[in-house]
Amino acid sequence: MFVNYELGLYEYMIDKHPPKFGLSYHWPKNSAVTDSLDDYFHVWANRNPQVQSYHLKRSVFEADVLRMNMEMGVHFYKGKVSEIDITPGAEHNEVAVRLVGEFAAADGADEAAAGERLRLRAPYVVDAAGRTQLLGRKFDNVEWDPEIQTGAFWVRVKGVDRDMFLRAAKQYNMTSSPYYSTNHWFGPGYWCWQIPLDKESNTMSIGVVHHKHVIGSAQLNTLDKYLAFLRANQGFLHSVVTSGEIIDSHYWSKLAFQSKQLFSSDGWAVMGDAAAFYDPFYSIGTTMVAFQVETFTHAITSRTRELADARLCDYNQFNLNQQQVFRKVVQHFDHCASASVMSTRIFFDFIGYFGFTLPLYIGKYHLSRKYVQMATPASLVWVDFMEHCYTQLDVIAQSGIDIGMMDYSHANELLFSSYSPSDMAGHFLANAHLEPRRLNVMDNNQHTCGVLMQWYSLVMYRAYGVGGLLSPSALLTLGKLAGAMAASHCLSWWHWYAYLGAGDNKKEEEMRSEVKHFPEQQHIALQNW
Repeated sequence: MFVNYELGLYEYMIDKHPPKFGLSYHWPKNSAVTDSLDDYFHVWANRNPQVQSYHLKRSVFEADVLRMNMEMGVHFYKGKVSEIDITPGAEHNEVAVRLVGEFAAADGADEAAAGERLRLRAPYVVDAAGRTQLLGRKFDNVEWDPEIQTGAFWVRVKGVDRDMFLRAAKQYNMTSSPYYSTNHWFGPGYWCWQIPLDKESNTMSIGVVHHKHVIGSAQLNTLDKYLAFLRANQGFLHSVVTSGEIIDSHYWSKLAFQSKQLFSSDGWAVMGDAAAFYDPFYSIGTTMVAFQVETFTHAITSRTRELADARLCDYNQFNLNQQQVFRKVVQHFDHCASASVMSTRIFFDFIGYFGFTLPLYIGKYHLSRKYVQMATPASLVWVDFMEHCYTQLDVIAQSGIDIGMMDYSHANELLFSSYSPSDMAGHFLANAHLEPRRLNVMDNNQHTCGVLMQWYSLVMYRAYGVGGLLSPSALLTLGKLAGAMAASHCLSWWHWYAYLGAGDNKKEEEMRSEVKHFPEQQHIALQNW
């Protein structure tokens, strides 16, 4: 939604980047036998997503977006930042830059030569330079995560054999492409990704995130070690890698970090990978960027600097809380090798994302200070509930209890509804409720709490029987969910009343009114030519 709808890049994405047909997950049936797809348990993305997304080839995307901005008149200086001067209370802050390489500027920009030093002045300085962390190091604003101790090795492979996936589409009755899904492969203490990057050359990114308490850096920090690891643990994925030509390889020994502060009324901000990174699982980085960019832009375009500062304060706290939600999502991975437990956990995570996060974003409630202030404590309650559920799943996995699989793409997993997380509730996409706050987010919250009650009850019953479902802990958890459901239901009526008779969206309502009052005597007829 952010890239396609808000930035208006739908046609560009279709032209330049491979389609992304959801997320698929795979677990070996026997760790010693993994040579074919038949050797795995699967949760496939079995149909096209409601909102089309794409596999982003970042080098192409960033170069193209830079070109688009320059064509719109943005002044671009290619250089290295040598100094950042942030002065609290000042009208402008300054950045010292030394130009490097060939310089290209948009029409109207001042010409400059390589080696020249410039001092650029602006009311706000935004660090979007990724893991270089320019402002993070200046303000001691970066915290490396003490709990998420992971590393990652990955390769880019050109000329991958796509036919290896064709049989899966027929065998598992899929109407979408398994090759163009983001495929995840699990094992003890690690997960692997497989992402197509280019349609013409069949180039893929294939990598592994390993948890160091299970697999140390020294076991996976070279290409030979990585290939040997895949050959021994993920035979099918190893055959995908070796079906093409390895272009390059990379290893990061540390992944997870976060910022203490994202926006400051002193005129600076950090965004994207400069703000936080935890784990590429679920591709949560784009979601965090969407919230960061929109809230910061909304703040600094305020009528007055006082209002801008007040918004920056509220939006900073909102984004910090969102960081904690996404951080929690990638914790508790000790059970990731269990197809039973991990597929159930993925179903839970999808309930939260499509039930809470996505409606909040589409309805632009993150740009409402009143809602943000109310959502701040609610998000922390959600983090606590996530911790509780993940801990329960840890215990189930450690006890070797079989709770069956849950397939997030199917609509028959829960007992009392034909619910599938990715289909979402409320029909807000079908009814084009994309104007700010037209979507009834409280109605979605109410529905999501009800689904969570069903999910939690089913997990407790499958794991421990009726006794587990009626245990004091389970009843207390269900009671809290019922309370949140009731509160959301009451607030949803206020939204219904406020938008009574408003129609689905302003433009469509104008069109319907125009059709209704169209003069009867006016006829549409074929014109001469």
